[in-house]
Amino acid sequence: MFFLVPLAIGIGAAVLVIVAGRSRGAPLVWAAVGAMLAAGLWIGVVAAQSTGWHDVDGWADCNGYCNGWHRFGVVTFWTPPIAGLTLAIASAATIGVRLLRR
Repeated sequence: MFFLVPLAIGIGAAVLVIVAGRSRGAPLVWAAVGAMLAAGLWIGVVAAQSTGWHDVDGWADCNGYCNGWHRFGVVTFWTPPIAGLTLAIASAATIGVRLLRR
């Protein structure tokens, strides 16, 4: 059930980037920058989890005994890939629409 939180945050962040890009007239640039930021954040999270920092990687095996760090680990691990995937889909749709209009 808690895995819905990263989904909501990731899609919400991607929508904010898309709306900001469309209002500035450069949705693909904003989507690319947002995807790069999400990738950088995810690399940092994976590095932190691989070191076992505060047992933030324990979300995978806490089995009902999850604490706040485990929940933080879930959110920080899954949110950037979800946001990046949403931005990639939106960018592909934007490119597709532009190609169809020509």
